[in-house]
Amino acid sequence: MHLTDLKQKYKVLRIQFITTDVNGIIKESDNKLFVAKQGFNLGEIHPFFKSIIALFSAETLLDFTCVHLELNSKTFTCDIEVKVINDNLFLVIITDFSKHYESFQSLVQSRNETSILSESLILKNKLLREQEAFKNKFISNFSHEVKSPIASIISFTNLLKDTNLKEEQEDYLNLIINSSIHLKSIINDILDLSKIEKGKLEIKNSEFNFRSLIDKISAHYSHKCKNKALEFITNIDESIPVIIESDETRIAQVIQNLLDNALKFTKEGSISLEIKQLYYRAQNASISVVVKDTGPGIKEEDYDAIFKRFDRLENTNTIEGIGLGLSIVKEIIDLMNGEIYVNSEPNKGSTFTVVIKVKTLPIKKEERQNISIKKFQPKGNRKPNILLVEDNATHQLSIFKTLAKTKKFFLDIVDNGFDAVKSVNNVHYDVILMDYKIHFLDGVETAKTIRRMDNKQKSKTPIVLITSQIINANLLQHKGELFNDILEKPFEEERLLNAILNSLK
Repeated sequence: MHLTDLKQKYKVLRIQFITTDVNGIIKESDNKLFVAKQGFNLGEIHPFFKSIIALFSAETLLDFTCVHLELNSKTFTCDIEVKVINDNLFLVIITDFSKHYESFQSLVQSRNETSILSESLILKNKLLREQEAFKNKFISNFSHEVKSPIASIISFTNLLKDTNLKEEQEDYLNLIINSSIHLKSIINDILDLSKIEKGKLEIKNSEFNFRSLIDKISAHYSHKCKNKALEFITNIDESIPVIIESDETRIAQVIQNLLDNALKFTKEGSISLEIKQLYYRAQNASISVVVKDTGPGIKEEDYDAIFKRFDRLENTNTIEGIGLGLSIVKEIIDLMNGEIYVNSEPNKGSTFTVVIKVKTLPIKKEERQNISIKKFQPKGNRKPNILLVEDNATHQLSIFKTLAKTKKFFLDIVDNGFDAVKSVNNVHYDVILMDYKIHFLDGVETAKTIRRMDNKQKSKTPIVLITSQIINANLLQHKGELFNDILEKPFEEERLLNAILNSLK
């Protein structure tokens, strides 16, 4: 079969030719698309044809595109042409482009849907950014507004402990202290989770006394275990380094979260803390921290679940907590390039092992050691003059009571940045305790103003920043230049006193 024949064969399948007179009476039709009987009026087949018959004339040359016809339960999308053969004979050419128009419509629809989806994604991303900005602002305010009253509760309960109390009152006070510490731990976990989600949880390395940290943690949890009638066992390897360079806050958080987890699930028996040095070379060491308990244990298939946020195993629903402690430990250890393992047997207990890498330092390089306030002797028997810049009356009173109890300092108090600068201009201060959120000038701007003073002695006055905000990279960059130290509320009384004494060196 020749190409011409093939073209003719497939072309005629979608084209119908009809001849009519000027009134639309059908003369002939090849009926390729639908039946148009000779002698019938074309206008009776479909209203469209009825509408164009009125246009038939000797000058007629009609051309219609994308005409939608429904004939005999079939649907056609056609291009229709009308040509004049003579004064009383007209040729109607109907070309079926249904597949073409369907494809085109699908393409247009697809493009419209893509455009709508793109616009939807833009709106969704905008909404997510707005939600993220709101959440971050809320977390920032939440941090300040919640940490501040907790700091006051802890501070005043510690002050109350030093007064004459009955045994029953001491018991109540210990309950308040333990509840406050637990609440503080939950809030810190929530704030850390927020930082993790934003990718802003950072490891901040500095040198510190590792042995001293372990001793404090051991003493604290020995007391907590005693209150639950549990035995607390420590096995601290003598070879572990004294001074290391790492993130003291995060290491303490990891150990405390593991011990808190053990305390939550252990009703009887013992909890042990074991610390060993696994490796040492060229001032680099690997240290293992092992926490064992005699609690209910964990099934092997649940090992992964315990490190997921908010996940609670079926047999732990009656245990207090929000399910963040172990997940945050895992996040911190990953950031420190360390490792964490769990080994457990149901009804016999669990063992958590953490391995971290640290840099060791000679003991002689330790400068910021804890100083006993009882042994502190001011130079020339002159009591150091302290300026407290704080706008919260409760915090003013708690810090005043803490310093007054030592009988080692004089204290002036102002509640805004302008008055702080004015006071420093007029009086010699040995240390300034500066709250971050104060009126007029915040703590950073006030510190910058003091550092720019012409009087070099005043401009170099040690400044300790006190904040309820999350200590982020922006604040840390000012440590050393603007601030000698940064304290995050709530802080322990000993931490405040040591920050002051270290600033007096």
